[in-house]
Amino acid sequence: MKLELVLLSTGDSGLIVNGQIALSADPQFDNTSTMEVIARNLSSILGVELAIISAEPPPMDDWNWDDVLETLPSANSRTAAEVTILEAETPVQYTKADFDKAASQILGADAYAHLVAGGFNRADICREVSQAIFMQEALNASADAIQVICATAKRLWRVDGMLGLMDS
Repeated sequence: MKLELVLLSTGDSGLIVNGQIALSADPQFDNTSTMEVIARNLSSILGVELAIISAEPPPMDDWNWDDVLETLPSANSRTAAEVTILEAETPVQYTKADFDKAASQILGADAYAHLVAGGFNRADICREVSQAIFMQEALNASADAIQVICATAKRLWRVDGMLGLMDS
């Protein structure tokens, strides 16, 4: 399997799987920082390396991602400045404090404190974060904070149901 993340100088990004565009993000409409988190998570889940490619958009004004794919240099002709290869990463073990800090940053300290006071558990908070991201209410969220929440949610919802957070 071939997994590539194309980062254009315009801020647009596209996730390419086996030469086909799977997902794209436009900085005018999308939180593009989540694209790298998604790509890294997919690389980790599938156990494949991720090529991150820096490129210029096609010269025409009405380009689309098929045009981008046609203009990318082949893997053999890319320079080190154009591509970074990341090995599949071993999942990071986060702490409860990491989760609390990330959720507070994404949702806002007051909103997070209100959820905790209301009895929300971390699975509930993961849902609140995903809703905030989906509704584009978390546009200032850092990729690191999103990564912490995604890793926790993945364990809660898709793997073994364990919280996956260390106490300290």
